[in-house]
Amino acid sequence: METELITKLLLAHIIGDFLLQPKMWIENKMQKKWKSPYLLIHSIIHFLLILLITWDSTIWKAALFITVSHFLIDGIKLTFQKNKPRFWFFADQIAHVVMIFIALQLFLEPIQLPAVGERFWIIITGLIFLTYPTAFIMQHVLSKWNDEVLNTENSSYPVPDSILVYLNVF
Repeated sequence: METELITKLLLAHIIGDFLLQPKMWIENKMQKKWKSPYLLIHSIIHFLLILLITWDSTIWKAALFITVSHFLIDGIKLTFQKNKPRFWFFADQIAHVVMIFIALQLFLEPIQLPAVGERFWIIITGLIFLTYPTAFIMQHVLSKWNDEVLNTENSSYPVPDSILVYLNVF
């Protein structure tokens, strides 16, 4: 039941955010932000979709929690998305999914994580280390040569502009 319920809640979210939200509503919300009537209508549609897709009125507390959080998340996104709409779109979608999982924990079926062993923690530690920490370490290790390459005008090996642009990022 847990996987089915999660799937239904995600489906309700996808339908509400992507299929049942006309462009005119989005434009009105972007213009009027919190004062747009479509912000409230959009959130209420999410509530109704959850009840309709799950066909279970006993989950109304979770549906209400998801609806109110959806309203607040969308309002915050509308307020701050001026300069970085792509960032705010993804932040908005991630926040909605997180709130669905929080609603599951608070009102419905708490998610039971499987028991994990030593191998799991080793793999997770390695994966996380290979992302930002490794890039950070390599940036500082290579910074000595980065400065030399950028400051050398008459190098015996010409450095393509694309590499210079890349090195300037660090």
